[in-house]
Amino acid sequence: MKEIIVSKKYDEKKLNSFLLDSFDGLKLNTLYKALRKKDVRVNDIKVSDNVIIHAGDIIKVFIPDDQLFNKNNFKVSIVYEDDNIVVVNKPAGLLCVGTDKEKIRTLYHEAYEYVHKKNKNNRIFIVHRLDRETRGLVIFAKSEKVKYALQSNWDKVIRKYYAIVVGNVKNKKARLEHYLKEDKPYLISWDKSKIDMPIFDLISPSIVTDACCTRCITVLMFVCF
Repeated sequence: MKEIIVSKKYDEKKLNSFLLDSFDGLKLNTLYKALRKKDVRVNDIKVSDNVIIHAGDIIKVFIPDDQLFNKNNFKVSIVYEDDNIVVVNKPAGLLCVGTDKEKIRTLYHEAYEYVHKKNKNNRIFIVHRLDRETRGLVIFAKSEKVKYALQSNWDKVIRKYYAIVVGNVKNKKARLEHYLKEDKPYLISWDKSKIDMPIFDLISPSIVTDACCTRCITVLMFVCF
């Protein structure tokens, strides 16, 4: 499932135009089929027609990734590179590493292709990961030595995340405690022995108004230690 918020550019425009512009691999026939099956929702309401949408609407699309994205169009965005690391700007909707269901369209694959084109002997090692729907910077090491050096000091890294939430946030700053552990790749479970305590700061509350309702959209910055 993919969730996107309608921008002002598409205010009072047709749903189909917005979705076709948002997903480079989406074909019109695939979209028609999804609408017939009611696999598209506007503000959590299933739709089967090419309805008018408004800025701030939340669109949910239940279409497989391989029918939404054109694998040939994706190019890695390099933010920083030196002899030891490559820092890549990961877009939302992209896995960092492969799974049983998706092995090719991953950030690791694109980063590997990038360094491999420079020299076929080049290698790449992922230092950390971001969730599929999270957009942000991911560090790749160019050797195992650098990878382990970064990972062994990862607890000293301050990580900042920005989240857009719907509704009024009463506290301008708070500490959230979560007891999490990773049992195996991609599986996170509850564990009282490990404490993750991100602190969030209220950044910019704003009001988004459309024909249906008025929602408060708030940006939070999370700092994880």
